Amino acid sequence: MSKNHKFDRYKIILNGIIRNISPLLVGGGGDEETDSDILRDKNGKPFIPGASLAGVLRHHLYKHYKEFRSNDANNLELTLLESYFGSANSDNGNSSKIIFSDLVLANDAHVQIRDGIRIDNKTGITSDKAKFDYEVIEQGAEFKFTIEIGGDNKDELLGFISILEDDIKGDRIIIGAKTSLGFGRIALKNSSLSFYDLKDRGDIIKWMKKEDNPFVGNSSRQYKYQSDSFRMEFDFVIKDSLIVRHYSDDAAASDSSHIKSSGHNIIPGTSIKGAIRARAERIFNTLKIANGSELLDCLFGNSSSLSKVRINEVVVAQNVVNGIQQRIKIDRFTGG
Repeated sequence: MSKNHKFDRYKIILNGIIRNISPLLVGGGGDEETDSDILRDKNGKPFIPGASLAGVLRHHLYKHYKEFRSNDANNLELTLLESYFGSANSDNGNSSKIIFSDLVLANDAHVQIRDGIRIDNKTGITSDKAKFDYEVIEQGAEFKFTIEIGGDNKDELLGFISILEDDIKGDRIIIGAKTSLGFGRIALKNSSLSFYDLKDRGDIIKWMKKEDNPFVGNSSRQYKYQSDSFRMEFDFVIKDSLIVRHYSDDAAASDSSHIKSSGHNIIPGTSIKGAIRARAERIFNTLKIANGSELLDCLFGNSSSLSKVRINEVVVAQNVVNGIQQRIKIDRFTGG
């Protein structure tokens, strides 16, 4: 807790609904249904802890806004980021100015179980005992949330909250696990901003009763978003047949079918990223690049480092024909 704690003059509350625009995996460490279950509340409904959103936004601001890595003008012993999100420094620790609610489900969420495998790069086949499954929340789930911030500098607070609001709206925030495979993209569907001046008796009553007090005016952002990443988009055509296998528990269904999400045929980011990495490795080996494996790990990550490449899941938008193919197993010795 800050040594010089005092009451804030202003309070700003951002209310909104976040919609996941790609599959979402926020794990709770459980493995009752799969190897990695999603986090659920006491009623069994998926939710996202406020701490998860806070951590993601803190990292986002640190990475993309140099001003937040600089010292706070009001307290040179803290960075601007620490002054908002708090600091655990034993000599000059301070509590966070921001309160994040948990993100609770606002509609019906569809949970899907997906399979994963690990491919041995040398043999090109599945590694032994390397199959696993996990739960994901399919795209289209909506979560209600609240972010409250307090302070004495009205313009600075409004500028800060506008950054959070704009960047969530702008598809710049990803949350949860497997984000390099296209998971965790979120968008702000609806939002409202309430402003309270705690020197005004009416505002105090509204704030204590959690009543809306719509902000009237401009809340222009003060800092510029910076990124050293780039984006490439491609249009591909399926020349022949394609299947990324998904196995059903329905005995009447086919033994395996192409994977779908929210009723649409998809190509998972895992499949695309795996194919691109395998081709990159083949190129490095052909060119006899000495540190090829290090370059691959630097780009695509490994068990100890994050991937620098993020590949979105592909939704096959066109109407496609789903056909059933009959297959039989041939005994290689008898030919029967």
